[in-house]
Formats: sequence, structure tokens, C-alpha cells
Amino acid sequence: MTDEIDNKDHILSLGLNDKYTGIENRIVSLNSQIPDVDQVKITGTFLYFKFKGVEPTISEFVDFIYPKIIPFCIPKKKRGELGKKFSDTNDPRYILELTDQAKNLFIRAKKTLKRGGEPGELILFSALEYYLGAPQIASKMFLKTSESMPVHGTDGIHIKYDQDSNKLCLYWGESKLYQQLSKSLDEICDSLSAFIDRKDGRSPRDRDIDVLKDHTTIEDKAAKEAVLEYFDPYSEMSNDLREIYCCLSGFDYSVYGTLTDKGEGEIEEYFESKYLERIESACTLFSEKIKNSGIENLSFHFILLPFKSVHEFRKLFFAKLGVDLEDIEGSKNDD
Repeated sequence: MTDEIDNKDHILSLGLNDKYTGIENRIVSLNSQIPDVDQVKITGTFLYFKFKGVEPTISEFVDFIYPKIIPFCIPKKKRGELGKKFSDTNDPRYILELTDQAKNLFIRAKKTLKRGGEPGELILFSALEYYLGAPQIASKMFLKTSESMPVHGTDGIHIKYDQDSNKLCLYWGESKLYQQLSKSLDEICDSLSAFIDRKDGRSPRDRDIDVLKDHTTIEDKAAKEAVLEYFDPYSEMSNDLREIYCCLSGFDYSVYGTLTDKGEGEIEEYFESKYLERIESACTLFSEKIKNSGIENLSFHFILLPFKSVHEFRKLFFAKLGVDLEDIEGSKNDD
């Protein structure tokens, strides 16, 4: 029992990878009940952008999310090393090196990988850390862009110790931004089906478990040992590991186009009333697609985020990186 308490305390000591001061000024989290669908286990976080007048504050959100490329792409140890050099020397080149490395990794992933280097991954990373309190413990982006070790699988690996159930929650992250919500959900289900498929003897999930064990970014030795014990099949702790598939769906939401005749004081109330209806139908649709994909035995956390235009958001984000999106992938309206 003492060992279990020590493990819990070590894991609870793990901090988030970044500060989220001001996120409440960019994103609203809306409470909503999820429709009960037989055989499907879903919890949810339902977000929308703060308004300025009748417009969602997308450009401000891009400015907010952009610095997250550093903790998302660069392991904590590397960030600490360069941060110490900056503290010791006050030479800004170490800060620039950190920023440039993160930007280059993100851009390289976008140019070379079929999936990767997308702002949806940053949103998912931030939502998992801030709203769910689950820090990233393996930098998939850092590994994905390694020439010696190409890595596929989910978009993120996060953990959280659930004190109510005394279990370690492992979050597999999957993000999709599309014009159509239905398309986004189809892509999520297809990706997760492939992730757990053992047709070649070992599934991408098995390989991501290896990534977690061999390349975890946890620096504290005791915390690292405590986490890895949950992945040891010879340990009693392995029975207390709970896997949750955290799925971010971003989509174009037509309600934004109906706000021009609303007074500034009634916009958010009107938007929220419409969005609550969309949340209910989106959860029902996702549950149906989960069952049709044969993955209803998994546990899900559904993160929903409506955009005025997913394509315009992506263009703004890549412009912030100093990249013309159409130079990378050509003119297209879907992610």
C-alpha cells in the first residue's frame, strides 16, 4: 500500500509543460450533457472562441497558440538546457535557437509527413494539459521528425492520475480539423481503428507504448519509474491503467454566418444556445460512427471546437510560422 501511495504522489508531482495564463480570454468551455448511447463511453469538453463584436477572435487565438509549439515539439530536458544557458549568459541566441528548432520541426513535419505538423495537434495538446490536467509525457513531434526513427501513431501521449478511481489515465490524442464535422469524425474513427489494428502482429498502439517507455520526457527518476510500472505486465499496477482516446474535432460552423444581425450583447447567448444543440447532435453522430467502426469497446473523451473557417485558421497559423500554406499543399479547402 505504501508503494502505491508513493507512486501516486510521484505522478501527481508531474507538472504541465507550459503556462496557460489568459486561455480563458481566448476559449470558452461550455457545460453540456452527453446523450447516453448504448455501449459507447464518452465524456466531453466543448469549446468555442471568445467573440469580439460579431467575430470569433481567431487571429488572437493564433497568437496565443503559436508559442505552444515549443513545449509541444521540444522535450522538457532540451528546453531546460537552453533555458539554463540563457539564464547563465543572458544571450538571446539560446531563446532563438529554441524557437527556431520548434518552428523547423513543425514545418518539416508538415512538409514530409502524411499527417503531422498541424495546428490541431497544438490545440489538442493545450486542451489535454489545461482542461484535463494531463501533461504530455512523450514528444511525438520531436520523434516524428527524427531521420533515424520515423514514428507514426497518435498525435499525443498524455497521462493523469485519477484520484477518484486510483487509476492512471493514459490519453491517446487524435486531432482532425475539417470543413465538415462528419468528415472529421470519420477520419478520427479510421485513424483509431488503424491504431489498434494488429494485422501485422503488432499494432501502432504497441509501437507507441514502446515510444512511451523508451522516450518519455519525464525527468524525475522516481516519477518516471512510477509511471513505467503501469506498463509492466508483471506488475500489479498494470491492472490500474486506464486508456482513453481523446479526440479533437474542429469543423466549419454555419451559425457564425447568422450573427451579423444580432446585437453585441446577445451574440454569445444566441451562439451558445445553437451550439448546445450542435453538441448534442455531434455526440450522437460520433457515437454512431464509433459503433459502425467497431471500436465501441474503447473509452473516449470528445473535444469539440467550431470554426468560422478551418481553412482560414490554418492559413493564419502557418503565416505566423512564416510559411504560405498553399506553397506546402496547394490550394485546398479541407485539412
